[in-house]
Amino acid sequence: MDGHIPYTQMGSQSGNSAYLATLTNTLLIHRAKSEGRPIYTLQIDMNKAYNRVKRNQLWVKLSKLGVKEKLLRAIMSTYKTALEK
Repeated sequence: MDGHIPYTQMGSQSGNSAYLATLTNTLLIHRAKSEGRPIYTLQIDMNKAYNRVKRNQLWVKLSKLGVKEKLLRAIMSTYKTALEK
């Protein structure tokens, strides 16, 4: 799958572990904090729960929890893109 999985997809390819993903997120959070900027991250464990999630219920729940429309659309597009591949 080399060349077909983006470098940002961590934890599922050699040399790109879950540890590296955690370290990267930690560094980004510290940088954003030092610059006084907000940061938003999303980690999805597609391997364990992907096929069990009732997506329509998930979108409703996230909306009720106050997730803004723009962020909700971004999350939904992640699932849509993954389904197309």
